Amino acid sequence: MSRPAKFPNLPQGVQHLRTLEGHQGWISRMAFSCDGRHLASAANDGTIRVWDCVRGILRWEFEASSRLTFAVAWSADGRTLATDYG
Repeated sequence: MSRPAKFPNLPQGVQHLRTLEGHQGWISRMAFSCDGRHLASAANDGTIRVWDCVRGILRWEFEASSRLTFAVAWSADGRTLATDYG
């Protein structure tokens, strides 16, 4: 996949900080943990990834039960990640 060289249409006051790379397919869903420290992403490559937003690194990668993961959601305490698939 190619990534855009620039982000020309960001709203005023918004800036691009990091590009998190790794998925080999389209990302279908993303969810931030309640404290904003982690971002979970599910893609049609059959993986779910959890990113450390502070350090900008991949923390965990899981194989999904299905290539069609429709949702990811964090528990209120940020210790559990739930997924829903097709």
